[in-house]
Amino acid sequence: MPSLYRQFENQCHIISFHGTNDSFDNFLEKEKFCSDVKQCIFKPISEQEVDGEIFKSSNHGLDADFLELFDFAYKQYSGELKNNKLLIIPIPSIIYEIRNTQYNITYETGIPMLEIKML
Repeated sequence: MPSLYRQFENQCHIISFHGTNDSFDNFLEKEKFCSDVKQCIFKPISEQEVDGEIFKSSNHGLDADFLELFDFAYKQYSGELKNNKLLIIPIPSIIYEIRNTQYNITYETGIPMLEIKML
C-alpha cells in the first residue's frame, strides 16, 4: 500500500482513526504509513479514548458509530480543512429542459439544490 501513494501527489485530506488493540493491522505500522502520506492525520484510539458513544472499543473498526465519528471528525478538523483551497471544488449549475419543464440544479450551498420551473 505505501507504494500506491508514492505514484501520485495526494490532494485529499485523510483522517485515520485506528484502534491500538487492532489485531488485523498494527497501529504503529499504520501510523508510519500515514506519516509518509501528505495531508494524512493519524489518530490512535486507545482504551482511554473509548467513550461508548463514538468509539466502543479500541479493536479493529473501533466498533464505531460512523455517523457520530463523522460529526466528531468534522467538528474537530473542519477549521483546518476549510482553510485549504483544495476543498473548494467548483461544480457548475446544470439546466435541463424537458418538454415544458425546466430543472435547475445548483451547488452554491455545497449540496445540490433543485428548482423546477414550468415553461
